[in-house]
Amino acid sequence: MTQDKKRVYVVELGDSLSKIAKEVYGDGSRWREIFEANKDKISDPGRIYPGQELRIPYGPGEVAEPFPTEPPTEPPAEMPIPEELKPFVTVGSVDLFNGPSMDDEVVGALSPGESLEIVGRNADSSWWQVATPDGLAWVAASVVTASNIDDRIPIVEAPPPPIQPTPIEPPPEPTEPPPPPRGEIVGESYGDFSVNTAPTDPPAEEHPDLNLTMRGYEPINAYKGLVDYGGATDPNAPQLPGLFADNRTPTFSTVYQLYGWDWERKRRGSLVTNPEVSMAGLAVTPGETIHVPDSGYSIGGGYEMLVLYATPERITLKYTPDDHVIWGYTLHVENIYVEPRLLALYQSWNEAGRGRLPALRAGQAFGRARGDEIGVVIRDRGAFMDPRSRKDWWQGR
Repeated sequence: MTQDKKRVYVVELGDSLSKIAKEVYGDGSRWREIFEANKDKISDPGRIYPGQELRIPYGPGEVAEPFPTEPPTEPPAEMPIPEELKPFVTVGSVDLFNGPSMDDEVVGALSPGESLEIVGRNADSSWWQVATPDGLAWVAASVVTASNIDDRIPIVEAPPPPIQPTPIEPPPEPTEPPPPPRGEIVGESYGDFSVNTAPTDPPAEEHPDLNLTMRGYEPINAYKGLVDYGGATDPNAPQLPGLFADNRTPTFSTVYQLYGWDWERKRRGSLVTNPEVSMAGLAVTPGETIHVPDSGYSIGGGYEMLVLYATPERITLKYTPDDHVIWGYTLHVENIYVEPRLLALYQSWNEAGRGRLPALRAGQAFGRARGDEIGVVIRDRGAFMDPRSRKDWWQGR
């Protein structure tokens, strides 16, 4: 502490107004008298700096003599801040940015407890510019703890974002007309037909006989191709080559077993092992149309089957006008794009109570292959049948 005949006190490291008042008056509560006498140099009584020269009045209310204008009352801007008072932030797992905004590029991250010197701030002090080993960066003031902060920290204008050159679009190359949307089949139209029975219960999307995703299936190691069974043959059974526009016998790329259903507990059961194969994965070209296999049956009005269930990627078709799988043949086809207008028609009638449902004619296209395989399941009177059976579904092949 230095105090001369001009009643001047030179602030030292660790001083505060109350500490100075305690030293010169013996009463720390008289700090306000020092503050009132030095309002031209102190804007905040909590912020004084080492080296400041303060006037000390002798008594309450007394204003000390004018202080000489030289030397300057505050350290010049270029005066270095003592090392122990440099502002710094203590960081805890935060990102560093190249500008004072969360929209700026992240340029680094710091670990909990790491401290960096603050060298600048934005106009409202909501961001600190800090010096890192890799250069300058910005950190949000709200996510760090800052110390030794005062008005001497300079405001730094953030650089404007770089002007991105406008890309020059190359001239479009001549192309063929775009293909139709996925699943849409140009030239097809779809009708509906009345249903003979009460609506399915539970609803179709919750019924494991209509929505096979409730059951699921697993690939198995079994023969991939047509197999010959003994027994009677129905000459009117649906013929699966009709799934394809070229009426071909496709490659069996995968074979599967479906899970059974525990109706009492309303949950998936064990795999169905009789027949050995209950779903065939048939090789297709992505995007090719998938059609109604012809049979010797009709539901009336020139229609071959009803749509009992449909989503954008699967469909369940019934060769009788009943809203169940108990009688007649049922065909499930998986991994397709159901024609969007047919899907919309199904959704409309399903929401209206299923008194009518979409109906399809023999050979009519109802979707497109999504990938290089479609899954096909065929049922008779509710029972799963082997889709590889030559005498039933591939007659004459």
